[in-house]
Amino acid sequence: MKILKNSLLYFAYVLFSIAFSMYLVYLEIDGRPNSKLAGLFHDFIILTVGTILGLIAATLFFLLNYSLLKKSKSTFLENKTVLQIVLLILSCLIVHEIHQILEFDLDIL
Repeated sequence: MKILKNSLLYFAYVLFSIAFSMYLVYLEIDGRPNSKLAGLFHDFIILTVGTILGLIAATLFFLLNYSLLKKSKSTFLENKTVLQIVLLILSCLIVHEIHQILEFDLDIL
């Protein structure tokens, strides 16, 4: 039962990471264009880039979560869920900032 609970919790973290990444990509790109073809291309970019960046952020979150929270047997970390959500949001912001620097500032992507 504990394995199922942890699996569902991590699946929820992945879904939250993808949704938050799509939202950040939506904020990077301006509003939706008026033409139908450009609007479909706009939505496609949000879905693909947001999903890829969300999965990268989720992977970074899993690595940080395992190395920082799971290995430490500290008793002062009573509520790890709040700390995990903050860590997930920070990993999403870090991945998006790296993407922003590589794509727009350095023009590599």
